Amino acid sequence: AMIGHYVTNICGAIRSLEYILGNDIALMEQIVDVALETAETLEKDGLLGELSVDFGIDQDHQPWIIEVNGKPAKELFAKLNDMAMIERVYLCPIEYALYLSKRG
Repeated sequence: AMIGHYVTNICGAIRSLEYILGNDIALMEQIVDVALETAETLEKDGLLGELSVDFGIDQDHQPWIIEVNGKPAKELFAKLNDMAMIERVYLCPIEYALYLSKRG
């Protein structure tokens, strides 16, 4: 890595939103809202099926989008040892496809 630059495509650990933000409900809601707005904006050009929005939180507790991934790496979620989360990660794209098929 170059001095003064960050590498954003290496994941040292994966943590839940609650683990990182504790009980800061307002910040959690802001992150969810920005993630949903990002997905809605990107899907104006075509359906994606799934995506991930990677955030950083600055010292003033402001969220910043680092990057958006159209094919997120799901295997990282196995490190959480949370079967409900793993099921959700794999089922969400299927549920979205089902929703789209019923929408006509």
